[in-house]
Amino acid sequence: MNYSSIRAGLVEFRRQIDAVQWQLFIPMFCAPVWRWFTETAWVAGQIPSPTVPVEWSPPKFEAVDPQKDAMANLLSIRSGTMTLAEVIAKQGRNPDAVLAEIAATNAKLDTLGLVLDSDPRRVTKTGSAQTSDPANDPTADADNDPAQADQQD
Repeated sequence: MNYSSIRAGLVEFRRQIDAVQWQLFIPMFCAPVWRWFTETAWVAGQIPSPTVPVEWSPPKFEAVDPQKDAMANLLSIRSGTMTLAEVIAKQGRNPDAVLAEIAATNAKLDTLGLVLDSDPRRVTKTGSAQTSDPANDPTADADNDPAQADQQD
Protein backbone atom coordinates (compact mmCIF):
# COMPACT_ATOMS: atom_id res chain seq x y z
CA MET A 1 0.00 0.00 0.00
CA ASN A 2 1.33 3.40 -0.92
CA TYR A 3 0.00 6.95 -1.11
CA SER A 4 -1.09 6.65 -4.76
CA SER A 5 -3.08 3.45 -4.24
CA ILE A 6 -4.77 4.87 -1.13
CA ARG A 7 -5.66 8.04 -3.01
CA ALA A 8 -7.01 6.07 -6.00
CA GLY A 9 -9.18 3.95 -3.70
CA LEU A 10 -10.38 7.03 -1.90
CA VAL A 11 -11.40 8.69 -5.17
CA GLU A 12 -13.56 5.68 -6.09
CA PHE A 13 -15.05 5.47 -2.58
CA ARG A 14 -15.94 9.18 -2.67
CA ARG A 15 -17.50 8.77 -6.12
CA GLN A 16 -19.76 6.04 -4.72
CA ILE A 17 -20.69 8.10 -1.66
CA ASP A 18 -21.45 11.07 -3.92
CA ALA A 19 -23.78 8.87 -6.00
CA VAL A 20 -25.58 7.62 -2.88
CA GLN A 21 -26.01 11.19 -1.61
CA TRP A 22 -27.30 12.68 -4.89
CA GLN A 23 -29.22 9.70 -6.31
CA LEU A 24 -30.69 8.18 -3.16
CA PHE A 25 -30.47 10.16 0.05
CA ILE A 26 -31.31 13.65 -1.23
CA PRO A 27 -34.20 12.71 -3.57
CA MET A 28 -35.65 9.94 -1.39
CA PHE A 29 -35.23 11.44 2.07
CA CYS A 30 -34.22 15.11 2.08
CA ALA A 31 -36.58 16.31 -0.67
CA PRO A 32 -39.72 14.65 0.79
CA VAL A 33 -38.89 15.90 4.30
CA TRP A 34 -38.34 19.41 2.91
CA ARG A 35 -41.64 19.26 1.02
CA TRP A 36 -43.46 18.04 4.17
CA PHE A 37 -41.83 20.77 6.26
CA THR A 38 -42.70 23.62 3.84
CA GLU A 39 -46.26 22.36 3.30
CA THR A 40 -46.78 22.21 7.07
CA ALA A 41 -45.38 25.73 7.48
CA TRP A 42 -47.65 26.96 4.67
CA VAL A 43 -50.76 25.33 6.18
CA ALA A 44 -49.87 26.91 9.55
CA GLY A 45 -49.66 30.31 7.84
CA GLN A 46 -45.96 30.75 8.55
CA ILE A 47 -44.91 31.13 4.89
CA PRO A 48 -46.77 32.57 1.88
CA SER A 49 -46.27 29.57 -0.42
CA PRO A 50 -45.65 25.85 0.04
CA THR A 51 -43.01 26.00 -2.69
CA VAL A 52 -39.73 27.16 -1.18
CA PRO A 53 -36.53 26.71 -3.20
CA VAL A 54 -33.77 24.71 -1.57
CA GLU A 55 -30.16 23.96 -2.46
CA TRP A 56 -28.61 20.75 -1.17
CA SER A 57 -24.97 20.76 -0.12
CA PRO A 58 -23.62 17.51 1.32
CA PRO A 59 -20.65 17.77 3.69
CA LYS A 60 -17.24 18.03 2.09
CA PHE A 61 -14.72 15.24 2.07
CA GLU A 62 -11.55 15.92 4.01
CA ALA A 63 -8.48 16.23 1.83
CA VAL A 64 -5.77 13.58 1.91
CA ASP A 65 -3.27 16.20 0.77
CA PRO A 66 -4.82 19.66 1.29
CA GLN A 67 -1.95 21.48 -0.42
CA LYS A 68 -2.25 19.43 -3.63
CA ASP A 69 -6.03 19.81 -3.60
CA ALA A 70 -5.74 23.58 -3.10
CA MET A 71 -3.29 23.85 -6.00
CA ALA A 72 -5.58 21.73 -8.20
CA ASN A 73 -8.53 23.98 -7.31
CA LEU A 74 -6.48 27.10 -8.05
CA LEU A 75 -5.44 25.67 -11.42
CA SER A 76 -9.06 24.76 -12.22
CA ILE A 77 -10.24 28.30 -11.43
CA ARG A 78 -7.39 29.96 -13.34
CA SER A 79 -7.90 27.70 -16.38
CA GLY A 80 -11.65 28.34 -16.41
CA THR A 81 -12.69 24.72 -15.91
CA MET A 82 -14.31 25.55 -12.55
CA THR A 83 -15.62 28.72 -10.98
CA LEU A 84 -14.70 29.99 -7.55
CA ALA A 85 -18.32 29.36 -6.52
CA GLU A 86 -18.05 25.70 -7.61
CA VAL A 87 -14.87 25.18 -5.60
CA ILE A 88 -16.42 26.79 -2.52
CA ALA A 89 -19.59 24.68 -2.88
CA LYS A 90 -17.47 21.53 -3.32
CA GLN A 91 -16.03 22.28 0.12
CA GLY A 92 -19.53 22.22 1.60
CA ARG A 93 -19.89 25.99 2.05
CA ASN A 94 -22.26 28.60 0.65
CA PRO A 95 -20.42 30.61 -2.04
CA ASP A 96 -22.45 33.78 -1.45
CA ALA A 97 -21.76 33.68 2.30
CA VAL A 98 -18.04 33.00 1.78
CA LEU A 99 -17.64 35.81 -0.78
CA ALA A 100 -19.53 38.23 1.49
CA GLU A 101 -17.23 37.25 4.35
CA ILE A 102 -14.15 37.80 2.15
CA ALA A 103 -15.45 41.22 1.06
CA ALA A 104 -16.14 42.23 4.67
CA THR A 105 -12.70 41.04 5.78
CA ASN A 106 -10.99 42.89 2.91
CA ALA A 107 -12.91 46.08 3.71
CA LYS A 108 -11.93 45.84 7.38
CA LEU A 109 -8.26 45.22 6.51
CA ASP A 110 -8.32 48.22 4.15
CA THR A 111 -9.95 50.42 6.81
CA LEU A 112 -7.30 49.43 9.34
CA GLY A 113 -4.51 49.85 6.78
CA LEU A 114 -3.38 46.25 7.20
CA VAL A 115 -1.75 44.20 4.45
CA LEU A 116 -1.58 40.46 5.04
CA ASP A 117 0.67 38.06 3.18
CA SER A 118 -2.49 36.16 2.15
CA ASP A 119 -4.12 39.12 0.34
CA PRO A 120 -3.67 38.62 -3.44
CA ARG A 121 -4.93 42.16 -4.05
CA ARG A 122 -1.79 43.48 -2.38
CA VAL A 123 0.81 40.68 -2.29
CA THR A 124 2.12 38.15 -4.84
CA LYS A 125 2.37 34.43 -4.12
CA THR A 126 5.99 34.96 -3.06
CA GLY A 127 5.05 37.64 -0.52
CA SER A 128 6.24 40.63 -2.56
CA ALA A 129 4.10 43.74 -2.91
CA GLN A 130 1.96 43.77 -6.05
CA THR A 131 3.21 46.21 -8.66
CA SER A 132 0.49 48.59 -9.71
CA ASP A 133 -0.65 48.71 -13.32
CA PRO A 134 -1.47 52.36 -14.09
CA ALA A 135 -3.83 51.28 -16.88
CA ASN A 136 -5.99 49.40 -14.35
CA ASP A 137 -5.53 51.80 -11.43
CA PRO A 138 -8.32 54.39 -11.32
CA THR A 139 -6.37 56.37 -8.69
CA ALA A 140 -3.31 56.76 -10.92
CA ASP A 141 -2.72 60.34 -12.06
CA ALA A 142 -1.87 60.39 -15.79
CA ASP A 143 -0.46 63.96 -15.51
CA ASN A 144 2.28 62.76 -13.13
CA ASP A 145 3.13 59.59 -15.08
CA PRO A 146 6.55 59.97 -16.78
CA ALA A 147 5.64 57.37 -19.42
CA GLN A 148 2.59 59.41 -20.41
CA ALA A 149 4.67 62.59 -20.55
CA ASP A 150 7.15 60.94 -22.95
CA GLN A 151 4.35 59.85 -25.26
CA GLN A 152 2.81 63.34 -25.36
CA ASP A 153 6.07 65.06 -26.46
